[in-house]
Amino acid sequence: MIRINLLPTRRLQRRLELKRQLLVAAVVLGLTVGGGGWLGQQQQETKSTLLRRLDQLEAELKSLEKIIKEVQQFEKQSKLLQQKIDVINDLKTNQRRPALLLDEISRSLPDQVWLETIQETGSSVKISGKSLNGNPGIAAFMENLEHSPLFGTAELVESKSEIFRQRRVMSFTITVPIRLPQKKQATT
Repeated sequence: MIRINLLPTRRLQRRLELKRQLLVAAVVLGLTVGGGGWLGQQQQETKSTLLRRLDQLEAELKSLEKIIKEVQQFEKQSKLLQQKIDVINDLKTNQRRPALLLDEISRSLPDQVWLETIQETGSSVKISGKSLNGNPGIAAFMENLEHSPLFGTAELVESKSEIFRQRRVMSFTITVPIRLPQKKQATT
């Protein structure tokens, strides 16, 4: 019988097996390192792309902030101009108002009644005068004022008889509220 020593063959097989395992480990390690490098490269590219986009957005934001500041300035200027326009319109209205009131009072004045004082106090007018024909003249004057679109209901404050240039006259004081015209709302 021939005996063959298989020990060196087994060692050889073990070495081959170890080499094969080492080769597989090296390939797996190489693939892992390569995959990790490739993944790192992709992430770096993504990062740089995102950083560029961020820079673009920040630049756009700065330009938009400038535009927003300009718009806010325009809005402030618009409000100031609107306030000035409102003041001018109020001045125009108030400038015409005394003339309108005096004209309406003059139209309401009956014969034999004259006025001594006209005083505007806030939202009403205090009128003092004299009447040659007594209370009927005063009543006619009050009714005429009440029919005017500029005045409300007249109220007799005082009425007394007195002598004026050797004639008996009725002295009177009335108050009448002013009806202000409605302001027109400005369109913006």
